[in-house]
Amino acid sequence: RTSARFTLELKNLPLTGMREPLLSNPVFFFKSGTLSGSGEIKKDLKESAVGLSASGTVGGFSYEVMQEKTWAAPPVVDVGWSFSGSWDLATEEVKVQKMKAVFPFGDLEASGDLKLRTGEIRKIHFTASNLVFENFLKHWPGLEGSIPFHIGFSGPSQWGFSVEGTLDHLSLHISLDLTQTLLTYGVYFTKAKGVPLNVNFDYLVQKGETLSGDFSVRFQDMSLKGNLTDLKLADGQGQINILTNKFSLKGWEKHIPLLQR
Repeated sequence: RTSARFTLELKNLPLTGMREPLLSNPVFFFKSGTLSGSGEIKKDLKESAVGLSASGTVGGFSYEVMQEKTWAAPPVVDVGWSFSGSWDLATEEVKVQKMKAVFPFGDLEASGDLKLRTGEIRKIHFTASNLVFENFLKHWPGLEGSIPFHIGFSGPSQWGFSVEGTLDHLSLHISLDLTQTLLTYGVYFTKAKGVPLNVNFDYLVQKGETLSGDFSVRFQDMSLKGNLTDLKLADGQGQINILTNKFSLKGWEKHIPLLQR
């Protein structure tokens, strides 16, 4: 034989959580649900890598989260998930071809490579598609208190996040597409759905202590760029530079009500 294969299939396997949280200061604990799915482990005897794949659902996922020093029980949800990748036994390298989870508030996907022996990350990429933040708050209500006052939002958004390097020299890229999101900030600003708004960040984290990099914002005909220089994560000290293009304020009264006067 030149290969070996092991498969496993589960159907409506009961999952029982804890009646009380295990940690002394928890913010989340799982209660109950059912697991259905299948998985496969495949190994070619001529190769050092083991192929891994799995998919399934967690039905009736029940949990509680901490909200203002009391436990809140969000709505019960169903979660779909899938995974495909490999683990190289010789080089201790883990490759994630595609990992996906489907939640009521959006779809999350990830892919990338990780060398366990050296701790090197070979570009791990995360995406959140059609992320509806107000639906996310229904399932994690404790986060409402962390949202700045007077900020409102509604509708789907697209998020991208990638990381590459080592813990001493880590490159980060973050992109947000808020075109289909309704945004408001009190009586000072409003953005309707369909108005383009894109935000991008490219940062370098060195030794987990300093942050440097560039960022850009595009909103209608305005383009804003800037950079951070040696921002110390411990105390927030650093330098920021901002540059924007020339643009007309005509039509901005629909976004900034104060301009209507």
